[in-house]
Amino acid sequence: MRNSGTYSDIHDLIEEKERQIEYLKSIYDSLPCLVLRFLRTKDGYTLLSYNNLLISLTGTSDEEIGKMSWEQGFWASIPDPEREKLAQSLSSLRKEGDTSVCEYTVITGTGRELHIKSLNSFIERKKEGDVIQRLAFDISEYAEKEKILRKIIDTDPLTGLFNRNRLLKAEKEKYSKLSIACFDIDNLKDVNDLQGHNAGDDVLVRVAFCLKERFPESSYRTGGDEFLISDCICDERTFRNQVEEIRTSLAREGISISSGISIRESDADFKEQYIRADSEMYRCKMASRQGR
Repeated sequence: MRNSGTYSDIHDLIEEKERQIEYLKSIYDSLPCLVLRFLRTKDGYTLLSYNNLLISLTGTSDEEIGKMSWEQGFWASIPDPEREKLAQSLSSLRKEGDTSVCEYTVITGTGRELHIKSLNSFIERKKEGDVIQRLAFDISEYAEKEKILRKIIDTDPLTGLFNRNRLLKAEKEKYSKLSIACFDIDNLKDVNDLQGHNAGDDVLVRVAFCLKERFPESSYRTGGDEFLISDCICDERTFRNQVEEIRTSLAREGISISSGISIRESDADFKEQYIRADSEMYRCKMASRQGR
């Protein structure tokens, strides 16, 4: 009877252990984030465990996940610039308790782009290697909302060009070479006074379209009737020709503009060149008013 009781006790313990494992697995799979565990050795990473969210997020199956290469600590569908970012985040984990946060993009098996924010942790050091855990959250919805909000903040609502908020960011960037041109619409006040502000707005929109057609990623409305374009690719001759084409194209529509240019082939400085081009533009405008 004692042996039978002992067997029964062991059997009950095993069943209870299995129930606990199943219960923990159900919690593991119901978490709102992706949970991955890796074994890191000198030869790379081996995927130890993951929850069901990996299957749904990546659009793959258990079988396909098993065939993936996880040697770098992530699957191969992460674009190259993002791979380096995540690799550095993982390499910073050196001892138990170390954590790092990383945001990156993943392309799923169905071609969907996901924006992921992950918390990477050094869990423990074993004889076989280091156990690394990643909690990854799908922040795609928030990233899209942030993108829309950023566009609203950085865009002039009338013309669709970048505004002064975006200009301030451009001023802080580093450039090796840079060309800047400032524009001011001549006699826009007369249009507003004689034809109404709707007509004046139409002139602003037509000028903006002309600029954006040639410089879609670097056209700004800097003030009421003032605009700016920048370029860090064209040579001086090409840029000056582009500016002249803008003036000629608008003149054909009956729109006169004054302009100023600053070009540096080296040691470029956005803010300094903006001030110089703006000053030249005002000299041009004053000379035009004086009939020179």
